[in-house]
Formats: sequence, C-alpha cells, structure tokens
Amino acid sequence: MMSVPINIRLSGHLVDNPRSSRADITLINSNGRLTIEAVQSDVADIHSFGIANSLNLGYPTALNSPDDVRDLLCLSVSISSKSIIFSKNLSIPLPYDIPVTASDQQGGRLFTDTLFTDTLFTDTVTQGPMTRLLELDEDQVFGIANELLMFKFSQPYGRSLADHNLYEAIQAYLDAADSLVDFTRRRHLWRALEKSVNSQKELMGEELDKEIALLTRLPEATAKKIREFENRTKHIARKHDDIESYMNFLDEEAMLTSLLKQVVDQVLIAKLEQRRKAIESQPLFDPPRHIVRTI
Repeated sequence: MMSVPINIRLSGHLVDNPRSSRADITLINSNGRLTIEAVQSDVADIHSFGIANSLNLGYPTALNSPDDVRDLLCLSVSISSKSIIFSKNLSIPLPYDIPVTASDQQGGRLFTDTLFTDTLFTDTVTQGPMTRLLELDEDQVFGIANELLMFKFSQPYGRSLADHNLYEAIQAYLDAADSLVDFTRRRHLWRALEKSVNSQKELMGEELDKEIALLTRLPEATAKKIREFENRTKHIARKHDDIESYMNFLDEEAMLTSLLKQVVDQVLIAKLEQRRKAIESQPLFDPPRHIVRTI
C-alpha cells in the first residue's frame, strides 16, 4: 500500500522544570525518517514532526485513523524523552502565561495550572521563557512505535486481563499528556504506572516498590519515595503532620515528577517487550496430539 509523508504538530511540556517553557530538540541517530521543527507560538511550546514514510507509523496499514496516528507519535516521542511529554492539545499554555486569581489559593499558596508560587498578591506569574536543549533518538522513537503497533495500542476489545491493563496504562499516559494541570498529570502518570506494573498481578506497598525496582533497576528506596509522594499529594491533610510532609515534598516536586515519568516510560517499554517476546516464543501451530488407546 502506498505511503505518504505526514506532518503532525504536538505541544511539549517539560516535566522536570515547569518554569523552563520551551525545548530546543535535536535528533540523534537520524537517517531522515523524522524531522522536528519548532513552531512560533506565544501560547504553547509547539513542535512540527515530519514523518517521511507514513508506513513507519502504521498508516494506512495497521492504523487508518488520523487520531490514532497522532496518538502513536505522541506516545513514541514522549516515551523516548526523559524530560518532556508531548500532547495533541496545542492549547496547553506556557507556565509564565498562566493567570493567577484569588480563587486559586490552596494550602496557603497560590495554585496555577503548572506551578506553585509563594506570592499571594500577584495577578500573573511573571516568569519569562527559558529554553532547554534536548536530544531525541530517532531509532528509539520508531522502535517504540513498532512495539505499540504490535500491541495494537488503540484497540480496547478482545484482550486478556493483562493486556487490557496494559492498554489502560497507555490510555492513562495519553491522559497525562493532555492534562493542563501538573497535579492531574501526575495522577494519570501514577495510574499508568500502577496499571502497567500490576498488569498480571495486583501489588501494593513494598511489593509494588520491589517490582518497580526489578523492571527499572531503580533502587527500592527511590521507588518508595515516588509512591509516598503520590500518596501525600492525594491526601494532603489526613493527619496533623501531613501538611508539613507535603510541603517538604514540594521542594522535590519537579525532580520526583520527572522521575515518575521516566519510571513509567521504562515500565511500559519493558512490558511491551515482554509481551512481544512471549508471543514470538509461541509455536506457529500446535503439533497434532496422538491419541494412544489402551486395551
């Protein structure tokens, strides 16, 4: 089937430093399959991705919906990057352009869509744009795209329980990408982590930490810290000491959010690879079973 060139625009959000508003992305290991160009915008960090051959994203063979192709690219470039998550939503505002109102006050601080500010008497966040230099591996982008295509990531039906949990993890990742608020972005990323790690068996607490460490080679203590951070952001003031604990976590908020994204990325890759290898190891057909009759 004939291939066509594709051009897709995505907006980027730097998860490890919300105050860094824009990314200058350089492709590595490139052989011309993918191009990236920054798009001038005053309201969002938009990048135009050019795909020379649509078949590299499964179009129009495995995928026939433009929305599915956009989702596939969004997932592939986001999972390939440590620091940035890309979204189909081109209206996600830059941090320094987000207005702050009195109704945004929460827990003694002003809450905006993507950052906290200690100032209680400002109308807007006066944060100028900053640019980060990032690299994106072309080989990895298309490798992840291929794993997602083999998984048939856009099809929810006719799956085993393990595969359906992995499907839901991928959908949660897409929800995280489209979130306007850091808090909900983290919640969706955590759901993606839980669903992918627990795709075959539900684990909680220290058992969950151990499985995350096994899949990512992350120290169990770090996996525990990510879990405790997520628990604290969900239950800020359950006990007297919880608010102080939550405020302490805010000092590491950007680092822990970035680490959460990287862990989700690694777990999704590991689970997709495990599933593919399990399928590839199966025989193409079951050999005939000879029935032995005894007298």
